[in-house]
Amino acid sequence: MRAMLVELRGMLDEFEAAYFSDGYLQLRLQISPSHLIHVLLEGDRAAKLGLAENPAEGDGLTARTMRLPRWSGRVVKCRGERTDPMAIEINGMAHVILTVSRFDIAREFYRRLLPEFGMKVVSDGDRFFYCVGARTAIGIEPCDPALAGERFVQQRVGLHHLCLRARSRQDVDKCAALVSEMGATIVRGPAEDTSAPGYYSVLFEDPDGIRIEVNFVPGAGLLAEGAQFRPGPPNIG
Repeated sequence: MRAMLVELRGMLDEFEAAYFSDGYLQLRLQISPSHLIHVLLEGDRAAKLGLAENPAEGDGLTARTMRLPRWSGRVVKCRGERTDPMAIEINGMAHVILTVSRFDIAREFYRRLLPEFGMKVVSDGDRFFYCVGARTAIGIEPCDPALAGERFVQQRVGLHHLCLRARSRQDVDKCAALVSEMGATIVRGPAEDTSAPGYYSVLFEDPDGIRIEVNFVPGAGLLAEGAQFRPGPPNIG
């Protein structure tokens, strides 16, 4: 529950319905197609929203018409609700393991990069390097010796690119500055494109040419009502 509340702090600017009652702000957030979360908040800013006191059933404001200002109170109560008990609930990407041709060089690269993303090194050996954190994990291991001279080719069967989501545009800018300082090849960005409303990203390569993207998409992104997916050069990796 504690981890859930920490993550909620970054989600409270988008909600499905809200009303103000008895000094508390009550929100209903649809965090996935199969899961609702009901949150009860208190804080001075709740009173400034101008929400109706004790509204009738069905009243409230939707995410399409209002955004909650940055909130500084505390979570009083939080409960989850499954809206589709038959759905398989996935909670993010657990880990990605990349196969690299020059393990020692790649390990130095990821030793520098991943801790800056808030990830902790949990394995650092001669044949495996692994970091956990930021709600995912990334590892590398050496390729078959017969393939040691090869580099990543994006259009082969397999991985096209890896994308990590940042919490702000500023984090994307910080990432671009870091990988530039590290001498990595920046393919594109940091820049906006049309993949989703407000999409902002930087795309770069690791020592084997594996493409890594760090992006920021505000609010509900493509899950927002009326949002359109418009892929195409130079947007997709």
